[in-house]
Amino acid sequence: MIRKVIRGLFIGCGRMGRSRLMGFSRELGTEVAGLVDPSSAALSATEASRGVPSFSSVDTALRSISADVAFIASPNCYHAEQFLACANRGMHVWCEKPVALNLEDVIAMRDAAKQMGVKVATGYGALGLFYLHDAIEFVRAGKAGRLVQALSNKMGGAGFCSAGTSHYAVRDPKSSGGWILHCLCHEVDWAMQIGGEVESVCCETVTTVPDPEPAQEEAVTAILRFKSGGTATLLENQLDHKYHRYAVVGEFGGYFADRFVRANGAKMPALVRETVNRGKVEREEWSAVAYEREAERRPSLLRRFLDAIRGDLPSPVPLERSVEVIRVCLALRQAAGTGEWVKVSRKKEQDPSPGF
Repeated sequence: MIRKVIRGLFIGCGRMGRSRLMGFSRELGTEVAGLVDPSSAALSATEASRGVPSFSSVDTALRSISADVAFIASPNCYHAEQFLACANRGMHVWCEKPVALNLEDVIAMRDAAKQMGVKVATGYGALGLFYLHDAIEFVRAGKAGRLVQALSNKMGGAGFCSAGTSHYAVRDPKSSGGWILHCLCHEVDWAMQIGGEVESVCCETVTTVPDPEPAQEEAVTAILRFKSGGTATLLENQLDHKYHRYAVVGEFGGYFADRFVRANGAKMPALVRETVNRGKVEREEWSAVAYEREAERRPSLLRRFLDAIRGDLPSPVPLERSVEVIRVCLALRQAAGTGEWVKVSRKKEQDPSPGF
């Protein structure tokens, strides 16, 4: 039986962990039960650390306190182990993406969550960004008709290695899974909500890292071919200019969104959106203030997750979804290594080698 107040254990107190903690603390009926991070500096930098039990390991925390839900924002290579430790104690789990680095682990996580009856969630962008959710609803309402093409073009904003900056997923591909698993998973998930099951993929990657290790991807060009017909093209790079473009084209119309997250001082709207349905065109623009108001008006994924726990509702992001995302991402990694189209196999639940 879940308490009226939901107690949360936060594993990983870096930027993402602190962000989740702040969001959780703002929700009614929540209480921070404890913090876990091997770095004492990270723990002390967390605003909620005063008066809250802090631990250097998950095992110690689980032996010392009780909590209803775990929020896992540690390095990606630890996600599976920490998820299983919490889920097998009957704790609900929010796990940052990628939930695991291989298919075997995410299948074990899925099975444990089912066996223990716990709720799970992962913060994919299609659930947290209203304009991506609206694109999915546009397609599901039949306004696009049969899917022809989907497009995601995303500049991450971290900067290229050759320019003196780099992202965690580029600096440490072994613990992060590389850019395809760590970040392209957002776009893969969104594309599959648009087009359904992926039949085959092809992929090319580029990096400015001198003598790169496997999976040090800084720019990715991926094409997904859907079983139901149509394709999705996913473009990502690390240019220091944060900008997202999404498009969906069907036989009856389309949905187009341009999101200027950081425009390097240029004066432009935060979001421009156009929809086309049987020749009728609608255009909307949001300023930064209007965009934030609209985002706050929509029910957040965190609130839906907490509601699922309180009301025993279905998980807002079941792990079956992450199984498919990781399956496709690993096929993309394989295609990038071979330069050929790769069929996404579902005959047996084994993953292509990530190439490390």
